[in-house]
Amino acid sequence: MNDWQDLYKNQKNEPELYQALIRYSEHFNEPFPMFAVDGVTAKELNECVKANREYELDSNLDY
Repeated sequence: MNDWQDLYKNQKNEPELYQALIRYSEHFNEPFPMFAVDGVTAKELNECVKANREYELDSNLDY
């Protein structure tokens, strides 16, 4: 997927999170799991990119 802006358009009301999601996806070249967007912060995503580690999903999530 090349158009991360379109994928995350529903997060545009939170500009920091929106930009962090785009940076994360560009860095890892894969989309962030959309079901986990509500539980993540821009700071967490930025730290993942900086440390070059993927976001760890909460193991208590119900799928």
